[in-house]
Amino acid sequence: DITVTYTANGTRPIQPSDHITTAKDVTETIHYTGAGDKTPADKTVILHFTATGQVDKVTGEQVGDLTWTLANGTTDSGSFAAIDVPAIKHYHVVSIKGADGTSYDDGNNNVKEIDGINHNSNNLDITVTYEANGTRPIQPSDHINTTKDVTETIHYTGAGDKTPADKTV
Repeated sequence: DITVTYTANGTRPIQPSDHITTAKDVTETIHYTGAGDKTPADKTVILHFTATGQVDKVTGEQVGDLTWTLANGTTDSGSFAAIDVPAIKHYHVVSIKGADGTSYDDGNNNVKEIDGINHNSNNLDITVTYEANGTRPIQPSDHINTTKDVTETIHYTGAGDKTPADKTV
């Protein structure tokens, strides 16, 4: 009888030389538009995810699934914090929307917190659109003084003791 015994090659942790993707970034980019030269610059927030796993010691092929975690975290889940939208004098926010039309307005004209982000999540592009405030006539309830007193003072000189006194009108 001939007995053939097979033994497993064993596994080892993934190394950079294995050319297996073990890092992924998911971004949230806030674009601002509509306020001319007062429009704020874009803002980007990045969540970094990393993976661990095993490869066959002999073939170098991945064995099993990768375990993904948020960098410095313990789970494959994160969130983008709420972002305060800058107030711009003489402008107001008309919309806060993603490329697909989804509203990301928190109800107070700020970008809402977005939960449930993982390494498979798509990057988010959100556009905050400003519009110029309209104009209207000043109302008494605005408490803006719309009148101004103007005075003119005439100074007389050159007639010695016969020079008339200054006159204010």
